[in-house]
Amino acid sequence: RRTYLELIKAMFPEDPEFPLPDFNFYDVNAKLSQNLGKDDKVFISGFASADNLDLEGYGAKMDLEISNRLLSGRWTHIFSSDLFNTVNFSTSKYINNLNGDQSGYEFIIENSITDYTLKNSLEWFTSEFFTTKFGFEIKDSIQTIKLPFSKT
Repeated sequence: RRTYLELIKAMFPEDPEFPLPDFNFYDVNAKLSQNLGKDDKVFISGFASADNLDLEGYGAKMDLEISNRLLSGRWTHIFSSDLFNTVNFSTSKYINNLNGDQSGYEFIIENSITDYTLKNSLEWFTSEFFTTKFGFEIKDSIQTIKLPFSKT
């Protein structure tokens, strides 16, 4: 999925007093699943998106970017009819950047969050009435923020 606003904008004459912003976005997602035998299944999925807005006028310039990235994998193994295990790994990144210039004062705000997750779960159908679950989850997140300002 993406926008075609730039094609529509190109059909109209540019008005320097009331400039139209440049705006575009896209989203892409995919999923792949594969049986590795009767007891093993693997799934891989991904997602990417970005929104971009560029605006210039009245002595100011601004560029805004917001994007997301995700990749995940899952493996399920069946030990028996009453015992199975699932391992998940995922990573994601969120980005939010704003660059601008207001009468010679430039600013850049860069913000991102990266997340890593590893999860394992073992399910045992102990009886007709009880299910026992074991597992663990490990997460790590990294946030980066940059705020440089300058006068040109």
